[in-house]
Amino acid sequence: MYAGGLAVECLMRAFVGLQTLEFDQKHDLRRLFNASSFKDMLLESEIVEVQGSLDRVVTRWRNSIRFLSERTMRRVLKNEGLDRRIKGDFLKENCRILVVAAGFLVDKGRQKWKSL
Repeated sequence: MYAGGLAVECLMRAFVGLQTLEFDQKHDLRRLFNASSFKDMLLESEIVEVQGSLDRVVTRWRNSIRFLSERTMRRVLKNEGLDRRIKGDFLKENCRILVVAAGFLVDKGRQKWKSL
């Protein structure tokens, strides 16, 4: 989960870097997305899917999760209500959701980067 969110953060920082070389130490993915040129490169038809994927990553990722044990991560997800309506292992499912969403964003970012 940490690596998936970090990949999205790196992607957003790369697109922010096209506009400014100032480095913001914060790990706010939504803020980085809004500051990036990535959003400006999206077609109307891509915006909803990209925004949905970003939302799925943002609700499950923060920089501090890299230090959490599995038990603590389960408690965090439960406190966020991310264990509801999931049959089976909710940690595994949340990990899958985050990784799929992050993979989509990184792939879309790679496509846009190539078109620069």
